[in-house]
Amino acid sequence: MTGSRPAGVRGADGGSPLPERGLAWAGLLARWAEFAQATKGFPRSATGDRWREAAAPIIGLQAVAFALGDIESLSRADRAAGLDRAEMLIRQHASALHALWRGRPMDAEVGALIEDAMAALAGTKCAGTEFVVAVEGFVMPGWPEVLASLGEGPDEAWAAMPGTRLGVGAPAAFLRPPAVAGLPGCDAAPRADMRQVYRQVGGDGALRDAVAPMAGLLPGRPLLLPMIERGAPTAWPDGAGAAQWVAEQAAACGEHAPPVIVLSPAVENSAREGRVEE
Repeated sequence: MTGSRPAGVRGADGGSPLPERGLAWAGLLARWAEFAQATKGFPRSATGDRWREAAAPIIGLQAVAFALGDIESLSRADRAAGLDRAEMLIRQHASALHALWRGRPMDAEVGALIEDAMAALAGTKCAGTEFVVAVEGFVMPGWPEVLASLGEGPDEAWAAMPGTRLGVGAPAAFLRPPAVAGLPGCDAAPRADMRQVYRQVGGDGALRDAVAPMAGLLPGRPLLLPMIERGAPTAWPDGAGAAQWVAEQAAACGEHAPPVIVLSPAVENSAREGRVEE
């Protein structure tokens, strides 16, 4: 016990906020049982009683956060239900802990556990698979072909319009939840959040494709459009719309994709404010 705090509130290494992925459930259960047992020996006082009551929600938060790491193995329906259940449990355990510390500063490590669990939930909801162009001369295929390449229907998918020319390093599609899938001409990699591609006119008047996190809106034309929402296709562009886009693109940049610029957070903020002219 450190001061009035029982040992083992956070990770066994003293710094890791949540159990490491390689730690077996059996090991976790043993650690949680040890923690719960330790609280029984606390003195019968306001502080001791608080920690005894806090044991169950603390263990609950860690258990939910750890279990979120396995949620991608579930079916789409079970994954959605699992996320809803996880959110409900995190709110329930967090509310119980806040009630125990009502009227006094929340213990720092307990507060961090709550933040860690909420971050794990948010990360699981936002995580997906990004398909980044890996070959020169890439042209986005038709969306039916793209969807066929993605395997089992995703909950959510974004993709460049058919006929879009993209340079190496530009995201061509993104889907949630993460999945083992392929898109010809692209490398697939897991990402914690989605990136958007903005076709912009640079300070020299030339086109460029700026890649930045989806959060926030940069100047330019966003190239990744929603293809699947909540497991169902959106209003896909018709043949005439795609043909018009191909013609506009050819008139603007010919047969070559604009250069790709991956913006750092600082440059992204400047670009959002219209101050980047490189």
